[in-house]
Amino acid sequence: MKNNNEAFILNLPPEIIIDILTRLPIQSMISCKCVCKKWLQLFSNPVFSKFHLSKPTPGLIVQLTQNKENFCKIVEFEDILDLQNHNLHYKPVLKFDPSSFASSDFTSILCSVNGLICFHEYINKLDAFYICNPITREYITLPQPTGNTMYPNIVTYGLGVSSVTSQYKLVRIFHEPINSIERESNLRNLKVECTVYTLGTGSWRSIEPGEPYEYDTRPSVGAFLNGNLHWLVEDSEEVMLILCLDLETELFKPFSRAPFLRVGGSLTVLEDCYLCFCDYGSDEEIVIWIMKEYGVEDSWTKEVVIDKYPDLGGISYEAVYVLKIFKDGEILMLWENTCLFYYCDKTKSAPKVDLFERDQYGYIDALLHTSSFVSLGRFAVENVTSF
Repeated sequence: MKNNNEAFILNLPPEIIIDILTRLPIQSMISCKCVCKKWLQLFSNPVFSKFHLSKPTPGLIVQLTQNKENFCKIVEFEDILDLQNHNLHYKPVLKFDPSSFASSDFTSILCSVNGLICFHEYINKLDAFYICNPITREYITLPQPTGNTMYPNIVTYGLGVSSVTSQYKLVRIFHEPINSIERESNLRNLKVECTVYTLGTGSWRSIEPGEPYEYDTRPSVGAFLNGNLHWLVEDSEEVMLILCLDLETELFKPFSRAPFLRVGGSLTVLEDCYLCFCDYGSDEEIVIWIMKEYGVEDSWTKEVVIDKYPDLGGISYEAVYVLKIFKDGEILMLWENTCLFYYCDKTKSAPKVDLFERDQYGYIDALLHTSSFVSLGRFAVENVTSF
């Protein structure tokens, strides 16, 4: 028999139980799903996932590929860095192998929103996509869109949520490379294809791509903020712009000039409220800019300048992404495919952060990620599978 305390807790109104449970660490919440059928049903309720997302705990999903192994680790941040021991303080959430649901060992993380992660791989020169929630152990295999994605074709992606209808949308933009000779004419006649997959519909559809711009020369991902996706593009005069797609209206529009025009930059979102532009194109320094007021071009502020030597020499050949700025000012960053590192302004150093035991040939990738209980079962048309 249950004691009085247990009976009291189990018989509380659902809204009070939800309020209590969503204050727990994510691992404790996962354990609470096993308490009773009533609580298990609560975790499957969209009200629970919505309430939990209103109090997000920021974290990372980090992927390591080495020695034909491919696995991901999800962690939650503690907002502090141990500068003396060069450690990132974090709480491990879970570890999993993408090959448990993907068709090959070459599946990579692409983007993440509200706990849902898009994984991507190439199959016979075509894109393959999987939408996965590691917390609920659910995934969806999306149908393949048309169009050859192999180099030198330019393909970029983005995942976000409509601000009005709350529809989850995966965007894929494709165009052939531009010949630098007669660039203006080539860009004017450029054929850009944009397709959108709305979760719960079961199919891709084409939308109007707007004015022609040249997207990043490498596969890249749009930064999601305020219901919009943002990409770095260049116009006919090779001016770097930020292009915006409103996920509700599905209309493209120029959003802002990039704060610096030199080729070699990345765009990310900090604290779910600021666009961050990282200029890594110089051989000498990395410059981090933050848009203090969303949509106000004059609000771009040079936040910090990082000297590449001695710790980051040669980094200009790979993309650099800003992931998080901690309360004490230290900055966590990703050197594409190579390592995580953080910059300490007090010591002017950039030590590496290693969340894995790995050899020098391993490839690493990382995205900001917030764990959630958003169930893929809410998208009725989709074939949802557990792994």
